[in-house]
Amino acid sequence: MEPHEREKKKRDTYWTKFGEFIAPKSNFRLSRFKIRTMRQEKDESVDKFMKRLRVLIQECKFTSPDEHLIDALIVGTNSDQVRSGLLKQASDLTINKAMDIARTEEAIKKQIQGMNLPDYSKKIHSLSKKPNKTW
Repeated sequence: MEPHEREKKKRDTYWTKFGEFIAPKSNFRLSRFKIRTMRQEKDESVDKFMKRLRVLIQECKFTSPDEHLIDALIVGTNSDQVRSGLLKQASDLTINKAMDIARTEEAIKKQIQGMNLPDYSKKIHSLSKKPNKTW
C-alpha cells in the first residue's frame, strides 16, 4: 500500500470515529416507551400517524418492526372501528393489510360525515316582512 493511501485510510478512520462521536446518541428504550404511548391526533390521518410511527420505530432496534407498527396502530388509533377491525384479523396480519383496513375505515368515516352535513342549497329561507311603521 502506498504511503498516501495509508494516510487517506487513516484519515477516513479518524473522520468516521469523529462522526460517531458527535452523532446524537439514541436511547432505544426511550424510543420504545414513546412508540407505546404515541396516539393519533384528533384530525390526523392514519398515513401521517403511521409516518410518525415509522420514524420513531427506526430508533427502537426491534427485530420485527412491522409487528410493533401494527401493535402501535391498534393501541394509538383514535378510531374504535379501526381498532376493532384490526383486532378481528388473524395472526398473519401484515402492515400493508393493517393500513388498508385503517384507510378504508377512515374513508368510510369521512363519507358518513359528509352525508350528515346539512345541505343548505336545498333549504329555502324566507324573510318575514315587518309592516312599515310610520311615526
